[in-house]
Amino acid sequence: MTVDKVTNEPVILECELSRTPRDKVQWLKDGKPIGRLPDCVTIEELENGKIHRVKFTSLMDDDLGVYSLRVEKLSSECRLDMKGMSINFV
Repeated sequence: MTVDKVTNEPVILECELSRTPRDKVQWLKDGKPIGRLPDCVTIEELENGKIHRVKFTSLMDDDLGVYSLRVEKLSSECRLDMKGMSINFV
């Protein structure tokens, strides 16, 4: 997923599971478990554990990377990138 550098909309990474998992769901960023989150990032669980989201109310450069959701020996991942602003040299 690539987002514009300037956006007023929240950015949501979402994964929908086919059933409620028996084991704990784990989010990772760049292969490492997501630890303490800034106030502008929340992890949500909806639909009795079938839908899992990472929601960014404002996106920072440190938020960019590869996000993975792991559960019951399965995983899904996506890359979060940001378009750069164009620079004109005079």
